[in-house]
Amino acid sequence: MSDTDKLLNALCYIFWPVALILLLLQQKKHMYHAINGLAFAGTAFILCWVLMFVPFIGWILSPIYWIAVVVVAIIFAVDAYKGRKPVIPLVTEFLQKNVKQFN
Repeated sequence: MSDTDKLLNALCYIFWPVALILLLLQQKKHMYHAINGLAFAGTAFILCWVLMFVPFIGWILSPIYWIAVVVVAIIFAVDAYKGRKPVIPLVTEFLQKNVKQFN
């Protein structure tokens, strides 16, 4: 795998539009990271949205949550760049069972 491919795989976890473009291009070598990156971004947004509806505690924890999301995204990106396939608990397992192109 070339350095460009590794970089594109890593960017799927940091910038969700990159994952969406790679998903639409339907390149097999990027499919796992594109789907996984979009699922990570979607899950992060949904959890933040839910957290924001908890008065006071949610408002206080939301910035801390986003810092944690950025740190985890960087960890996933580094793993993808090294050629590994990051696993998002529950989400990756769900995708493996329900999305044909995921593997």
